[in-house]
Amino acid sequence: MKLNSRFTKSIKGKLFLVLISLFIIGCSPSPPDEVKKNRYSENISSVLPSGFYTDDIDVNIYCSSKGSLFYTLNGKTPKPGTNYTYKITEGLNTSDLEPTEGYLVPTTMDGFEERYETQENVTMPIRGYSIKVARIFNDSIHESCVFNYIIDSEYEGKGIESVMININYDDLFDDKTGIYAIGDVLKEYQQGNENYFKKGTKWERACEFQYLNKKGVVEYTAKSGLSIFGYISRKHPQKSLKLSAKKKYGNKKFKHQFFQNGPQACKRLILRSAFSGWKGGIYQDCFVSEACKDLNFEVGCQKPVSVFMNGEYWGIHFLTEKIDRFYLQDHFKLNTDSVHIVRDNGRSDNGKADSYKAIKEFIKKNDLKIKSNYNHFCDEMDVDNMIDWYIAETFFQNEDWPCNNTKLWKQKSDTAKWRNFLVDMDATMISDTLNALNRFYNFTNLQFHNRRNRCSVIFQNLLRNVEFQEQFYNRYVAILNNEFSSIKLNSLFKKYQELFDRDNILELNQERWDYPDSGDFEDAEDTRSDWVVKRQAIALSQLKKFMKQVEVDAELPFVKYL
Repeated sequence: MKLNSRFTKSIKGKLFLVLISLFIIGCSPSPPDEVKKNRYSENISSVLPSGFYTDDIDVNIYCSSKGSLFYTLNGKTPKPGTNYTYKITEGLNTSDLEPTEGYLVPTTMDGFEERYETQENVTMPIRGYSIKVARIFNDSIHESCVFNYIIDSEYEGKGIESVMININYDDLFDDKTGIYAIGDVLKEYQQGNENYFKKGTKWERACEFQYLNKKGVVEYTAKSGLSIFGYISRKHPQKSLKLSAKKKYGNKKFKHQFFQNGPQACKRLILRSAFSGWKGGIYQDCFVSEACKDLNFEVGCQKPVSVFMNGEYWGIHFLTEKIDRFYLQDHFKLNTDSVHIVRDNGRSDNGKADSYKAIKEFIKKNDLKIKSNYNHFCDEMDVDNMIDWYIAETFFQNEDWPCNNTKLWKQKSDTAKWRNFLVDMDATMISDTLNALNRFYNFTNLQFHNRRNRCSVIFQNLLRNVEFQEQFYNRYVAILNNEFSSIKLNSLFKKYQELFDRDNILELNQERWDYPDSGDFEDAEDTRSDWVVKRQAIALSQLKKFMKQVEVDAELPFVKYL
């Protein structure tokens, strides 16, 4: 018998396992109290809890009620008589477990031939098993639960948390219904119409996930909805995922505090793909979000986690709060029907966008240098919030902006003001010398014949007002000397650098997905290393020159936006 290191540290632990192995496995009398704590359903429990183990283990599973225990390894619900369902009649050893299906993931959607290539020879750097167990009595399932075991001689959490997902294999990869699949290969191919690009509740699937802390201990288990999330990242082999708590899954909320200083419960979570990071900078969004956490706008908490899908290593993702109406409910105790959420283009995500569209039209046609016009703007928009948001976007040089990735919210009240969220900062920290202030101020949309960008127009008009100029400059300087100081940013960078340097975290993701390219990641690290040291001084110099030009421009006649 192969014994796990967690139980071989003492003679008492060894004797305990020997005694347990003498029991008849299956539905039997209630297990000892030591085993009951490893229970993930009312009557089913295991000798060993879900987690990381250095060697193959004996998995003894108990049932304290009537019936027989059956299990699967592919996320499907046990169904006696099928080729993927096994009855538990004796102890299981992980060395004898073999999943029914392998996980062949489409590589790209670029072209008819490439889209059908699959990672048949992909190396799974870590071996794992997700055992779905059901108690069946009188031909009916009375309860079920999942046990996840990761077997590796060196991997024991790697210093980051883990999310282990159990889901029906067909719900992922079936040609017609699988959310991770390309689609029905018999139909004519149409780029952008793959299954993984489809949205809505029709393309959400039930799953069960376990959240493990850095020590590999299960802190939370929940049933959930799972769907593909994001835009461009959907085409990549490792996709972003959304976990949704819903009544039909037995959870109106995920009742766990996943983030330090985060909410005690949340409705939705995102597992952002590492592929979302631009130019090998896989953790830039996470870094910037943490750097901005004390500024005057709403930003979601996030952190890197290791994800396992039905026991298979799924790589580094970033566990993130989803920015939506439920975020506002979780953080501010607001009813979801009491808030408006809009995009920069005026499209409403929740509620209505009427007042936002109205103030945008007002700005385009009225000179904010005039005090009454500026006061009207301040009545509708939270200027303090907007200034902090402008500073973050320009300081971190967001290349995927302005306008894109812009989202605002307000309460449904006559006195409430529109506020900005900070979202999607993957395309940042490009070069310490890039002048993002000038870029934003003078930005034009080339695809629309050099038409001025609608978000830049707002910025241009605001800077015609002397009061705004002064407030913007003073706040920028204050943030440069505090939250965005080289000392603070360099300290934060070192934290992430050390995390991804140690314990082969990055190498495991590269082995699984062949991403990020080592050269690209190292180049991104070198850029960030210089950036955090030099950016504060350069940004201050750029700000001073910029404000001098703004003062000159403010004396020019106002030009309406047409």
